[in-house]
Amino acid sequence: MNDAITNGLIDKNPAYKLSMTVPQKEIIMISPKEMTQILDYIEKTRPTLVAYFAIGFFTGARSGEILALKHSDIDLKNNSIRFGATVTVGVRKESTKTNKIRYVEIFPMLKPYLIKHLEHMDTQGLTAELFTHASGEPIVKYRTISNCWRPALKALGISHQSQYSMRHAFASNMLVAQLPDTVIASMLGHSDLSMLHKTYGNKMNRNRMNVGTKFAEYFNESINEK
Repeated sequence: MNDAITNGLIDKNPAYKLSMTVPQKEIIMISPKEMTQILDYIEKTRPTLVAYFAIGFFTGARSGEILALKHSDIDLKNNSIRFGATVTVGVRKESTKTNKIRYVEIFPMLKPYLIKHLEHMDTQGLTAELFTHASGEPIVKYRTISNCWRPALKALGISHQSQYSMRHAFASNMLVAQLPDTVIASMLGHSDLSMLHKTYGNKMNRNRMNVGTKFAEYFNESINEK
């Protein structure tokens, strides 16, 4: 149609007001039990990377934001993680996707993984990037993570999903736990609630409660369910 306009065959595109409706793909939620199984498996097979997946499951951060984390971004004293950079196509950028720095609470279930990982870094004399190869070079390619993620799902009999499913798992489980959607959106790095409503609208519930404590209660109860 645009070529026809350019060639003077028509004055305007008769379909310009039409919009294509693309069916939204259903979000498959990874349950707390499955999250725990995945973390346990990776802790046994790739212990130096288990904290990466724990951060993904318990902060909802984007993969590139997690790869860009440095030792100094983890504040155990104040229970906070600073997300201010990202890794895209193997290149580190000193800004997030939204160009905003955000601080995310360290949930009780995440803290032990961070403590153990930082202790490992200290013994290896690593003080910069949080996740590195054995050589000490920072991990900047998603393939390294995928080579750990895919075998874990396969071994556990969990349907194949991309690493982005960790972000979906965080958001979905937080909503099922009836935690504040405004807080969830902020932790995910969304500027408003529109994306959260669009993606997870069927799981929305707006209780106003202590985020870390409430989610820990829900998570632990779900694991112990028979």
